[in-house]
Amino acid sequence: MNHASPGGSWPTGESEAARLIRARDWAATPLGPVETWPGSLRAAVETILPVPIAMAVLWGPDLIQIYNDAQAALMGPERHPSIGRPAAAVWTEIWPLIEEDLAGVRAGGGAVRRDEVVLPITRDGRTHDLWWSYVYTPLPDPDAPNGVGGILVVATDVTQRVVAREEARTSTERLRALVENLPQLVWQSRDGGEWTWASPQWIATTGLSTEASLGLGWLDAVHPDDRDRVRAAWAALPESGRLDVVHRLLLAGGGSRWYQTRAHPSPRREGVPREWFGTSSDIDDIRRLQDQQKVLLGELQHRVRNTLAIVRSIARRTGDTAQSVGDFASHFEGRLNAIARTQAHVTRDPRAGIDLEYLVAEELTACAAREGARVTIGGPKVLLKSHAAQTLTLAIHELATNAVKFGALAGETGTISVTWEIDRGGATPFLRLTWREDGVVPDPERPEREGFGTELLRRTLPYELDATVQYEIGEDAVLCALTLPLTPRVLA
Repeated sequence: MNHASPGGSWPTGESEAARLIRARDWAATPLGPVETWPGSLRAAVETILPVPIAMAVLWGPDLIQIYNDAQAALMGPERHPSIGRPAAAVWTEIWPLIEEDLAGVRAGGGAVRRDEVVLPITRDGRTHDLWWSYVYTPLPDPDAPNGVGGILVVATDVTQRVVAREEARTSTERLRALVENLPQLVWQSRDGGEWTWASPQWIATTGLSTEASLGLGWLDAVHPDDRDRVRAAWAALPESGRLDVVHRLLLAGGGSRWYQTRAHPSPRREGVPREWFGTSSDIDDIRRLQDQQKVLLGELQHRVRNTLAIVRSIARRTGDTAQSVGDFASHFEGRLNAIARTQAHVTRDPRAGIDLEYLVAEELTACAAREGARVTIGGPKVLLKSHAAQTLTLAIHELATNAVKFGALAGETGTISVTWEIDRGGATPFLRLTWREDGVVPDPERPEREGFGTELLRRTLPYELDATVQYEIGEDAVLCALTLPLTPRVLA
């Protein structure tokens, strides 16, 4: 039975909520027939029905609910239609969470506002934790206790907004964690190089605080000699469209290191200032290696030229003194092998130098003369530069070869002693090396004229190493005494 007021249907309108209100048997509810409703209740209902925002009126001690279409959409099929039913019977799963606030409003405590509250709502047969923002506003009624006849409810499901914000926050935190764990210094800037943000790596590396780095303050961390180049790179951005500049940064602990700074702009949007996202990568080690590589390449080119010059000289002098093609090949190969042994040692560590003891022992070993009863080697540690080592290698090779052919190692009883000492008595220390052969058996086939070895000892060593050479061949002994200054040109 419809108890709508005489003279027409109430409320007016074609909304679903209006039709449900008109069709409801209100006499069977605690509110009674609509014509008996207080004016404040009727006014509240008339107000909420056309509003597109979810709103409801809870009236009387039982909080009988009347709501609009927007609220019906939020309630879902589990609760709609439920116009005219007590709110506690409709919102059973959340009632313990909202009952206290509603009771406070009815008791005259004033309006209650809650933002982003999690409420477990049943939808599609499942309970979901949804986020809500709502306001409970008292509706006046002079005849009701505390002057409050009901409550106006304005509720908004903000789950999507909260979830999106949480996802954005999580994404931001992940991005921040990623950025803060990068080995590069990361920063953000406007056009013109005015920084808006600097990463913790930048602050830790340069010692500049975030505040000090903003705007153009970051330039204080750029090496003074490189600032003009960095400014020029920023000035060229309108034409280049990207930033790529190498410069030094002053470090928080002192000193400086080389960095490569790169940046790319955000897409242009109308009315939005363009931003640049950049990184500064430490390339100091790479740059030093490149510089070292250039030095080593220069040294290699110089060494190759010198080696070729020595090879040409060896070939020419070996040819001048060789008795036959076979004699030439034998001597030439031996001398090239001596150079090769020195070069092999140098290339393992070009800057370490060559140990004089290793050099002497290597050449004697190559001639099948090992240290032992017949061969003695000894002296302090001396590290020679490659050029000096190469020249001395040839000298030792010639002495060892002659010893095998005509000297102490040609017979069964001869001995060789190679010793050296360092004389530090003057401003420049001197190396004194003595090669002595005893027990030499005279060989009538020993050539009488000077060969390549003798020329190397008497002429090349003084010219190349500023050495003084004493070379004597006796009836049963050979003596070669070398004295050369240990200048930076000689010592490694």
